[in-house]
Parts: sequence; C-alpha cells; structure tokens
Amino acid sequence: NEESARARVAQICESLPPGTFIVEYCVLEDRTYVWILSHDRFEHLTLDQVGREKTNRWSTELQEAARHRDANGAERVLIAAYAELAAKPLRVIATMTGGVKPARLVFIPDAGIHGLPLIALRDPQTRDYLIQRVPIEIAGSAALYDYSIRRNLGLAPARNPSILILGDPAFDERLPLAQGMKRLDYARNEAERIGDVYAPSSEILIGADATAPALLQRASKHAIVHVAGHAIVNAQTPSRSFLLLAPAAGYSGALDSEELLKRLKLDQTRLFVLSTCSSAGGLPVGPEGVAPFVRPLLAAGVPAVIGSLWDVDDATT
Repeated sequence: NEESARARVAQICESLPPGTFIVEYCVLEDRTYVWILSHDRFEHLTLDQVGREKTNRWSTELQEAARHRDANGAERVLIAAYAELAAKPLRVIATMTGGVKPARLVFIPDAGIHGLPLIALRDPQTRDYLIQRVPIEIAGSAALYDYSIRRNLGLAPARNPSILILGDPAFDERLPLAQGMKRLDYARNEAERIGDVYAPSSEILIGADATAPALLQRASKHAIVHVAGHAIVNAQTPSRSFLLLAPAAGYSGALDSEELLKRLKLDQTRLFVLSTCSSAGGLPVGPEGVAPFVRPLLAAGVPAVIGSLWDVDDATT
C-alpha cells in the first residue's frame, strides 16, 4: 500500500550516503517517469515524449553504430539520450544541492535504457561525457542498491586488497558453444598487468589454469575478482549464459550462470570485474532488471560488478 511504499522509500533515502543521488526510470509507451532520491530529499518528474519506442530505438542504433565503428552515429545517439533522459534530472539535482556537484549518481534503468551506456551520455554544449562530471553507478533497483551499500559496509576493510585474476582461459575449442572463437592474447596481457598493480597480493591464473573449479573455489578468498575471457549471453534462456573457462576434471569449461548462482560464494569479495563480451548485457532478468551474469554475483554476496553492455574487441578491452 501507499503507506508502506513511502516507508520503504524513506528507509532507502536514509541509507544513502550524503551526496549520493539515485535516478530511477520507469518507461511507459508515451512517457518516462523519473524518481530522484537522496539522503534527505525525494523528487519526481515526467519526461514527456520519451517512451518505450524511443528508448528501444536508441539502444538498437547505438549497438549498430558500435558494431560498424560509426563514431558519428554513436555520438548522435549519446547526445540525443543526454538531452532527453539526463538533462532534466540533472537540473533537478542541481536545484536540490544548491549547485553543489553530487558525490555520486546511481542510475536505475528501465526498458531500452538498459542498453545505453549511461556513463557515456554526452552534453552537446560542453562536450563532456557524463562520467567526466561525477562518479556513476548502475543498479537494478533502489532496493538492490540499498542492499549493496549495507553489504559493503559489513565487509572488513582491506588495507592491501588481494585479487584473483583469470586471463585468456584455454577453453576447449571443440565445444559447440566455442565455434569460431579464438584465444585472447590481449586478455593474457591484461591479467598480467593488473596483477602487477596489486602485487604481491595477486593470484593470476592464465591459460589452462583458468578453470571453473579454480574460480568457484578461490574467488571467496579475494577482495577483487577479475575475469578476462569469453562470455556468451543467452537472452532467451539467461540461465544458459556461459563463461568459457579452461576444462578440468568433471568440467567442460563452459560455466553457466545457473551454476554460478548455485555454487559461487563471495563472502569477502567487494568487486567482481567481468572483462568479457556482453557480461552486463543481454536481456534484464526479473523484476530487478539484472543481467544474466550480474544476478548470480550479487546473489553470491559481492556488492559491486563491472561489466560490458556489448561485444568488445580483445585489443580495445
């Protein structure tokens, strides 16, 4: 009922750190509703003529532009989406803060907005990308973000965080899922260079050592987990989305999101990085709007996940 909903909103607002603003979208056929929450304020507004068809079109056009390396086409979408999705909420936030820059924006997408890189929306006047102005996070819902904050606060601080890195897994190229896929030389370099940053608190598993059992058994011992390899998102059956890892006894190397959900425990892990194709993409799943690989990681206990919306090139990544 309305009273319980107001109480829940008040609870979420109270849990937000000062300076953090949640911007939650609800996309309808002909308009989009936006709720803005901060530690001590709550505002709402309507974006007229920004409906489901338009947000879906932006997402499709941007992915096409990325696929064809059409920088001008991508920029047109990023500017249009900024003007219609972000400009008005940002003006409201500026009013709420008296012009003081917020410490963090947390976007909660809906419908086609899930397919937009909100951090890269571009102001046509200043030419700034949104991420250049303020740190940005994406959440499935306000309730999920509230959970992540509480989860992060409950973890013991790590002065020298340890990291588990799986890079360029030696997957079985005979697997039907792996047809046409090649090893990722740059993922190997990525793993080694990140390992150097965290040395001596880094555990690096490359090639044949980057197996599913290694990930499932060792991830919980580290504050950060970084996987650089291939991922296959199944939008029709999200539970059958796979990470391609090296084979091991009893494992083909194809680790699906359902097994991640059942077996992965991340009691001490603060951040999980999925440096793979479409690891935060595919269709959102369930009422929280969380992607197939992100959901099991949050369920395992990690407060934050970094992933990619689309297929990405090895060298670029």
